[in-house]
Amino acid sequence: MSTEFGMPPASPLRSRLSRNAPDPRDVLSSVIIAITLVIAGLPLGLIWGWTTPKLNVNEALGGKSGIISEAAFSAQAGIDLHFALLALIFGVAAGAIVGWRGRHASWPAPLALAVGGAGGSLVAAQTGHLLESRQVLNQIPADIRGSLSGIMDFVLRSHGFYVVFPVAALLTYLLIVVLTTKPELPQLPAE
Repeated sequence: MSTEFGMPPASPLRSRLSRNAPDPRDVLSSVIIAITLVIAGLPLGLIWGWTTPKLNVNEALGGKSGIISEAAFSAQAGIDLHFALLALIFGVAAGAIVGWRGRHASWPAPLALAVGGAGGSLVAAQTGHLLESRQVLNQIPADIRGSLSGIMDFVLRSHGFYVVFPVAALLTYLLIVVLTTKPELPQLPAE
C-alpha cells in the first residue's frame, strides 16, 4: 500500500470496510429479493383470508343474548395458526429459491430475506384482515357490534407469528448455504 508523499495512509476502518463491501450486483439482487417478498405478502394474505375457517357469529353469540361462547376464541386461535402455517410454507419456499439462486451472495441476501419477509408478513396480515373483516363484522347485530368487534374481528392477534415468514426463509437459506458450501483450505503464500 503506497501513498503519495505527504498524504496520510488510509484509515484501518476504511480499508476494512472496502474489503467487506458487497458486490453491487448483490446489493441490487437483495433489493429485488426484499421487494419481491413484500409483494408476496399479497397472495399470502389472500390465501389466508380465503382458506381460514370462518367464525360462525350466531353460534359464537349463543343467540341474541350477547354472551360470547368459546367458539370465538377457538376460531381466533385457528386463524392465527393458519397464518403461521402459510407463512412457514412461504418462508421455506422463499429461502429455497434464494438459497438455490444466490447461495454465493454476500451479506445483503440474508438481510433482504429478513426485511422482506417481515414486510411480507405485515402486508399479508393486513390483506387478510381487509378481505375478511367486513364479512365477520357485518354478521354481528348492530346494537352490540361496538362492544364485540374487537373480539370477533378477523385479525392476526398473535404478533409473534409475524416472524415466522422471515425466520423460515433465513433458516432454509442457511441450511442450503451450509450444505452446498465446500470448505476451502487456507493457501500459503508462495514466498
